[in-house]
Amino acid sequence: MNISNFAHSKRIWPNYLLMMVVVLMIFAIHFALWVSTKSIWGDEYYSVNLAQKTALEIMRTEVLLSNHPPSYLLLLSFWTKLFGVSELSFRSMSHFMNILMIAGSFLMAKEIFNRKTAILTAAFIGICPYFLHLSNEIRSYSTLSCFATFATYFFFKARNNPLRKIWKITYALFVLLTIYTEHFGWFCLFGISTYLLFILLTNWNHEKEWMWVQGLVFLISIPSVLLIFYQALNDESVLVGSKLAPYRDVFDMIKKSFGIFWHFICGPIYSMLPVQRVIGLAQSSFPFWVSFTLTLTFLTLYFKALGNLFRSDKPLFILSISIILFPVVFLLSVYPIRLDSRYLCWAVPLFFSLIAFAILSMKSSLLRNSVIGGFFICAMIADIYIILIPTDPKHKEDYRAMLKYSLEQSGKNDAIVGVGPQTTYYLSEIGINAKGAYYHNMPDAINSMEPAQFEQVWALLYIDMKPEITNRVLSEIDAMLLPLSYIREGELIRFGGADSLTAIQVYKNKNRLSAKNRDF
Repeated sequence: MNISNFAHSKRIWPNYLLMMVVVLMIFAIHFALWVSTKSIWGDEYYSVNLAQKTALEIMRTEVLLSNHPPSYLLLLSFWTKLFGVSELSFRSMSHFMNILMIAGSFLMAKEIFNRKTAILTAAFIGICPYFLHLSNEIRSYSTLSCFATFATYFFFKARNNPLRKIWKITYALFVLLTIYTEHFGWFCLFGISTYLLFILLTNWNHEKEWMWVQGLVFLISIPSVLLIFYQALNDESVLVGSKLAPYRDVFDMIKKSFGIFWHFICGPIYSMLPVQRVIGLAQSSFPFWVSFTLTLTFLTLYFKALGNLFRSDKPLFILSISIILFPVVFLLSVYPIRLDSRYLCWAVPLFFSLIAFAILSMKSSLLRNSVIGGFFICAMIADIYIILIPTDPKHKEDYRAMLKYSLEQSGKNDAIVGVGPQTTYYLSEIGINAKGAYYHNMPDAINSMEPAQFEQVWALLYIDMKPEITNRVLSEIDAMLLPLSYIREGELIRFGGADSLTAIQVYKNKNRLSAKNRDF
């Protein structure tokens, strides 16, 4: 080896070593979260239950009853046939898709920008608490972001290699998978179509083949369009003005929009918080302000990257606006109840690649390293929080712990009233039989119980983050149980932390309480 090659290898080796450390760290945090055995939450139970059905039953339920595309649950069903039926098996598919998406984000950013931007993009996404959280959910979001990232990669691969037809075919396959995984995948196709349309205005002859590709994709996606229209007009009443009214508060709209990007960058720690809680944190929490500052910094870098693209690559500028900003504005205006970071997960890899591009364009190495280091520190803290918290960090539902506590603490003269399938699911796993009666849900209990039949009723509840809604739910239960001689005893017992959405309210038999008081 000559001296120049030796010096070059000495410079390269630390970079490869750092990359290996980051890769091992990504695998380590995913593994730690995967084995953390968090309780499933409501929508996850839907996935778990349906994935064990036949393909025909999945298609019938998802398409005809729920008006959702079926790709994710069909894949999950196939996955469980390969790896068995267990919570670890169910969650492992999302982790696998997330790891694939990290690799896809590297390929995508390399194809659009350069190798350095690709490495930083993949490192950001690999350690990003937002994607770590989604990777543990038994839901379609990791799969959606994986398919969309590869669709974008293969699109630019085809653009850069116009003579290779295979890249166009692969792009069409992945964009169709994106659309048939979630309806929100249409925004991905829309962004790519606006990119092509902008180029088409100046170069019609070279884009005719792409118009055929996009036209074929749209033709195959017509069933998805029909599902969207049916859902919008009949199921969720998207176009009904009264449904939109609660979301027209200006402050709430600003909070919701900024919160989307906050969640992308810093994860779910400060997501889904009511306005009063946000104000309280702003007055007393230093980590809150660190997280806010990092989000503001990354958003500034994102808009800086957009400005650079506007001057140097207008088609890519149009694509970046169409894929990231347009969906936020559109959903905020038309469908604000669905303006949620989960539904925009497919856009986040491109969002981070633009930020990485802007960071690497900084002239000051000190400033560049400070921003990168600040993100990695904040991301690792958030990752550790996500791993250690006993529930899903966003939904905060711990049905396993709630059911176990009620089974252990209730007596043979008590009744336990479950939340429905979420608690019944864990009955066999916990291995503790109810000493008294167990009812699947509150309607079953009300229809079966005799007045004053039990000493106590343990009402297992799914509550809301807004106290006024929780109080309304409790009042409704009070009204149902009072005619049966049960009154509320004590405060809610929460499971999963102070902000958890799973709780037990104990109800006492007021007749037996009166008898005990007389005896005393």
